[in-house]
Amino acid sequence: MEPNPPVIHHDSPNIGAFWMRKVSFAKVKLTNYKDSNEGSIVLHSMHKYMAKIIIEPAGADGKGLGDRIVIPFDETEFFAVTAYQNETIIQLKIHNNPFAKAFRYPRIS
Repeated sequence: MEPNPPVIHHDSPNIGAFWMRKVSFAKVKLTNYKDSNEGSIVLHSMHKYMAKIIIEPAGADGKGLGDRIVIPFDETEFFAVTAYQNETIIQLKIHNNPFAKAFRYPRIS
C-alpha cells in the first residue's frame, strides 16, 4: 500500500514569520472514503498514522529547493478505526462527531 502523499497546507507557501505567528490545521479533513473530494486525507482502517511537518525552502516560483526538514510529532500517533463492535462506542461517535455520517444510517446485518 502506498503511503499518503504529503498534504500542502492551505496557507503555503509562506514566510517563516507567518508560521511563527499562527498555524491552523482546522481545514484538514480525514476520511476513509477513497473517492473523497480533493483536499481530504484518505486513511486506511487499522493503519498507524503520525502527523509530521515538512519544511522546505522555496524559490521565488514557489517550488522547493531541497534540503527538507521533517519534524515528526510522536504525540499525534494514532490508529485509524472505521468500524466499531461496541454499540456504546458507536453512539458516542455519532453524538460527538458531526462527520460520522456512515454511522447514522441503519446498518444491515
